[in-house]
Amino acid sequence: MSPVSKSQPKKKAAVRKKSTARKKTTTTKTKSHRKSATNDPIVVSTITPGYKAEILADLDKIVTTEDSSVAGDKDENYLKQTDTEELSIESILSGEITDMQPSQNKISVGHSGSFKKKPARRRRLRWSIFVPLIVTILVILVLAEGAGLFGGAGRKGAAKLLSSIGSVFGMKDNVWSNVEQQPAALQPVLPSLVSISVLISASAQEEGLAIPIVQSRLIETDVVASDSFPTTGSAPAEEARAVGTITIVNETSNNYRFVATTRFLSPDGVLFRMKEASDIPANGTVDVEAYADEVGVKGDIEPSRFVIPGLSQDLQQSIYGRSRSAMTGGGGTVMAVADSDLEVARTELMGRLLTEAQENFKAMISVDELILDDLITSKELKSEYPKSGTPGRTFTAKTSVQFSTLIVPEVEILALLDKKMVESLPEGLNEANYTLSDPLYTVEAYDTTSGRAELRVEAPIQKL
Repeated sequence: MSPVSKSQPKKKAAVRKKSTARKKTTTTKTKSHRKSATNDPIVVSTITPGYKAEILADLDKIVTTEDSSVAGDKDENYLKQTDTEELSIESILSGEITDMQPSQNKISVGHSGSFKKKPARRRRLRWSIFVPLIVTILVILVLAEGAGLFGGAGRKGAAKLLSSIGSVFGMKDNVWSNVEQQPAALQPVLPSLVSISVLISASAQEEGLAIPIVQSRLIETDVVASDSFPTTGSAPAEEARAVGTITIVNETSNNYRFVATTRFLSPDGVLFRMKEASDIPANGTVDVEAYADEVGVKGDIEPSRFVIPGLSQDLQQSIYGRSRSAMTGGGGTVMAVADSDLEVARTELMGRLLTEAQENFKAMISVDELILDDLITSKELKSEYPKSGTPGRTFTAKTSVQFSTLIVPEVEILALLDKKMVESLPEGLNEANYTLSDPLYTVEAYDTTSGRAELRVEAPIQKL
């Protein structure tokens, strides 16, 4: 075998060995590329020196290009957001604004070994939706504050809210600082009522008075009242006589009148006398007060039938007296009129008389006139009251009184009140939209001699 032929197989073996090494290197690089398809960025586990130099050169170019691109797009990216990070109205109102700086660009290596730049996530604010909404909110807040709807603490809160919203858009705090300092718009103040003083007089009017004077007139009425009242007092025994009530029965068809001291005789011979005169109706009855003719316990008798000695024998059968209760007071003490009894009777009679006089006054005035109780005066004309200590279980009182009053010409006074209301209305208010409620009259002074009174009249203002 020649030397040449022996050495050729060795070369082939060396070539095969080198080829196998290249195949292993290629296989390793392919596996690394497959790994980069699932993990980003990839890490190259094994790379040849030549291929590494190419990668570094490409990286240097990409970084240089990216720096210039980022610098150029910096302002644009500041005003944009990503599709997933949109700015909400809640974040604006709360002041929590997300950082709008551009995100860092990332570089990854593709399957072919070259570097790829991922697109930057830009933030976008939809101004076409939010700007009109924000402007509308600001306008509503400003109008509400101008109308004074917030008031007090609400005004401070509104100022802080406006300041917070304004800071989002780069506004200065002094834009809204005046909101808190500005008071609410002054509204016309409507008085709750009007009040005047007026003089009413039944005499001739005078000039130069400080208050208006209205012509009036005096009216009078006389009334009479009487009634019986129970006694609550007592009289000493030595002056005491038995007293009681006797019912006179008249069974005839004629009317009679019995005078005071008419006698009534009991079956036991005890004599009683009628205290006051009284009419006896035909076929009727009447109760009268009677007292014993003699002092002492002899007059204390049980209920009895009494004959009337002053009548004929025939009439005594048809006209007689009877008592339903015992006659008492002859021994020790007897019921008598007390001072308090007289006061009660006088007060009750005067109340009845005043009511009657008021009714009479109403019939004497027109619908345009008014009667005030404080302007009614009275004068007692005649009265009949028993003396204090007079024996008896009851007593009769009678009185007559003259009442007079100065009438109130209400139409003229209401005209003065209406004029006062018009003068009191703030400028800009229409008087046709307001009216007066029922007036309240107060008598400040009353001179009964001259027939003149000063009144204070008040009336609430009411909107129609």
